[in-house]
Amino acid sequence: MKECSIDNIKYDYKLFIGSSHTWALTQILNNFTNKNDSILDIGSSIGMMGNLLKNHGFSNLDAVEINENARNIASKYYNTMYDDLSKVNKKYDLLLLLDVLEHTVDHKEFFKEVISKLNKNGILLLSVPNIAHWYTRFSLLFGNFNYTEKGILDNTHLHFFTRKTIINFVNSFNGIKIESINASTSPIEMFISKKIRKSFLYKIFAIIKYKWVNLFPRILGYQHLLVIRKND
Repeated sequence: MKECSIDNIKYDYKLFIGSSHTWALTQILNNFTNKNDSILDIGSSIGMMGNLLKNHGFSNLDAVEINENARNIASKYYNTMYDDLSKVNKKYDLLLLLDVLEHTVDHKEFFKEVISKLNKNGILLLSVPNIAHWYTRFSLLFGNFNYTEKGILDNTHLHFFTRKTIINFVNSFNGIKIESINASTSPIEMFISKKIRKSFLYKIFAIIKYKWVNLFPRILGYQHLLVIRKND
């Protein structure tokens, strides 16, 4: 697991069974066989997804990142780097919006602009944290709602979503539809040694954990993971 710190903000490669990065990569590899399809990574940070996609042969990659230091690091993975979504003047076959929406001031206007950058029949991969996760429910039971440096209660989050509210939010926009919704698992792998994570027994456990979480996504899901298609 790689980690990089920029301006006291840590960015992690979450490449394990049940993570949002693994889910996104799997969706892309399953749905985009043409490696020249156009992709825009919105909120790319240091380019984790760009690096993965480039290694899998995708070449038509652009990104949006407001943090200058992160943008400079990510630039080696993308053809064009934008510092603001409003400067993007073309449309794409695939948009990545992973752990970004909850940070925006006006999330409705921002999301409206996001889908305007999508080609007809294009796909948007969206992930947002689940405020109704069992941990936050348990904390609220004891009167606690404490912000943290990372995670569901990240101190830079401005909006919070349950499974129901993110579905209603997306469905409030015309011209798009949700094709599937999954849940990611809590990232306990961040605290487990690489040797353990690579073991056969742990992989079996991780698969069972992922399936269990998606049986009860409203309370066990760490993030909501949506595949959204533009149909007009």
